[in-house]
Amino acid sequence: NLREETSNTFTIGMVMQPLDGLDISIDYYDIEIEDAISVLGGSVSNVLDLCYNVIKDAGSPFCQAITRRADGNVQLVNVLNSNIGLIETSGIDYNINYTRDLGFGIGGEGSVLNVIFNATLLAEYDVTPVAALSSRVDNCSGTFGNTCGSPLHKVSWNTRATLTSGAWTVSGLLRYLGEVEDDRILNGPVAASTLAAPTIDGLYYLDLTAAYDFNENARVSVGVQNVLDELPNKVGDAAEQGNTFPSTYSMFGPRMFVSASYKL
Repeated sequence: NLREETSNTFTIGMVMQPLDGLDISIDYYDIEIEDAISVLGGSVSNVLDLCYNVIKDAGSPFCQAITRRADGNVQLVNVLNSNIGLIETSGIDYNINYTRDLGFGIGGEGSVLNVIFNATLLAEYDVTPVAALSSRVDNCSGTFGNTCGSPLHKVSWNTRATLTSGAWTVSGLLRYLGEVEDDRILNGPVAASTLAAPTIDGLYYLDLTAAYDFNENARVSVGVQNVLDELPNKVGDAAEQGNTFPSTYSMFGPRMFVSASYKL
């Protein structure tokens, strides 16, 4: 019984080239999605809250989604996809791309330096889980948890520097994911002092790679991921899996890899 989503999108951008080889772009976006397709009520915790604290109607779809055991405890909350109320988000994206030819290199050849910087500032990410309850809005920007799901960082950025000289290519990627807090603090309200893990700290990830081209067809690459050995702090029952969010954060320390490719 799903219906199509409808949306209104407003974007405005600017591109600048202040120097030869330097491109800078700034884009603002404001998106509103009605009848957004998500799990019923937006999340399991929302379904429980809407049933018992807000709507309080056993015949509502939210209460009907809850199955209890013989002893009265909740056995299953069946949250299938549904057209929830509304999602509103806005923010700014930044992109900087700089390329420069250098007068030195391996074996007397020249080299090329390329630096790319991308950043996102998430100003707003608000979810209205039920269209008929427009006053119930979950503010999710800068949060994580059972209501808002995976971390939605207010600030995130990455920058990659690549030096190519002759057959060699050396590259480094530095990523930053800003600090986020448990969504119960903003939407509860629940005091941060009552939570075992109220925040996930901001993290920096550094990846290093070197590649050698034997010819136009053959390349060998080696590298190390998560050089800084960054691991997210554990968040317990507010987690996606394994006390954290594997879809967002690295579950492992430094990892080395070797790869080879050959094109016929």
